[in-house]
Amino acid sequence: MGRHGSPPVVRAAPDIDALTALAAREVESNREKGCQTIALLCKTGGEAARWQRRLQAAAPAVRLIAGGESAAAERSLEGTTVMPIYLAKGLEFDAVVVLSADRRTFHTPDDKRLLYIACTRALHHLTLLYTGEKAEWI
Repeated sequence: MGRHGSPPVVRAAPDIDALTALAAREVESNREKGCQTIALLCKTGGEAARWQRRLQAAAPAVRLIAGGESAAAERSLEGTTVMPIYLAKGLEFDAVVVLSADRRTFHTPDDKRLLYIACTRALHHLTLLYTGEKAEWI
């Protein structure tokens, strides 16, 4: 199944606080577009936990799936979820926001594959956010 919807969006932020605010705005924008499933994807489980804590104030309904949850909880995609990319493999979401899509985070051949997996999870809306220099494959 192909992706239908708006073209992917790539946005830069000057620092982590601005990136957090941008991520929260993307969540709200996707909710306003009627997205029922929104994934905020990170490279690792530790990053996913840090992002969930950062987003609590601006987007309190964001829940974390980091790998310790039951299979049933991991498959309950309704709402907004932050998770590592490896847990999103095989899943699809109305909207995907890739967090920290920068060259420092995604720089190896394995990282290129992870970034590809993240980008192909979006059914309708894909946004890649970064600080510094974007990953070379974007």
